[in-house]
Order: sequence, then structure tokens, then C-alpha cells
Amino acid sequence: MKKLFQKFNWGWGIGLFYTAFVVFMLGMVYKASQNSIDFVTNDYYKKELEYQAHIDKIKRTAMLAEKPKWQVQEKSVVVSFPVKETGKDVKANVLFYRPSDSGKDVTINVTADSTGQAIVTSNKLQHGVYRMQIDWEAGSTTYYTEGIVNLN
Repeated sequence: MKKLFQKFNWGWGIGLFYTAFVVFMLGMVYKASQNSIDFVTNDYYKKELEYQAHIDKIKRTAMLAEKPKWQVQEKSVVVSFPVKETGKDVKANVLFYRPSDSGKDVTINVTADSTGQAIVTSNKLQHGVYRMQIDWEAGSTTYYTEGIVNLN
């Protein structure tokens, strides 16, 4: 045993340290390559260029005296639009964005009835927390609002 330690000098120590470091780094690279990377949107460059129009929609929605409201009912969401204020037919594109898994995102197009209510339902919606993003249009004016929805 004593002869083994006599042959183990500082050169061997540095060699073992670097070898262990390389093995550790290769393991970390392998583990990092196994993780899936989900972007919020795949065409984020295009979305960035269109962002000023999005800001204008948010400002128009903020100027409304009555904002859209929603209520969760089992696997559907009832959205109430301010028809009295806008006075026009409302068409909406509702995106249920699932932050934890982009594969569970659902986009639904709806039209509000004469009272301003639209029932948003889909068999694709699963239990969990969604960020509901409503991009809606009354006549030729566009609006945008969003909120958190918890489907049980």
C-alpha cells in the first residue's frame, strides 16, 4: 500500500482531476440535451414586429368603462363582452395558453350573442391553470385582454 502512494504524485492528481471534470461536463451536456425547450411562440420575431399593434389593443381595452368578464363553468368559460359600449357584433379569438406544457395550448374562435356572451368550450381543454388571452373585435375596432383561468 505504501508503494502505491509513492507512485501517486501530484501529476497523477492533476490528471485524475481533469478526467473527472471532463466526465462531469459530458454528463451535464448529455442531461441538458435531454430537456425539451418550449418557446412561448415559435414565430417570436414576427410577433415582436407586431407588438405595437398589440399595445394599441390593450390601450383601447383599458379605455373601456366596462371590461370583458369571464366565469368558469366546468369545462367551459362564459365570456361577457361589453356590447353596450361597443354596440357591435363581437368576434373573438381565445387562446388558452398552458405555461407548463405548450402541447396543451388551445385556440378557439367564438362569436358573442346579442347579449354579448360567448361560451368557450373545447374537448381539448384539460384540468389545470391556463392563461386565457382574448383577442377580440367589435366592428372594425380590435381589443385585447387576458387573465388566469383554473379549469377543475
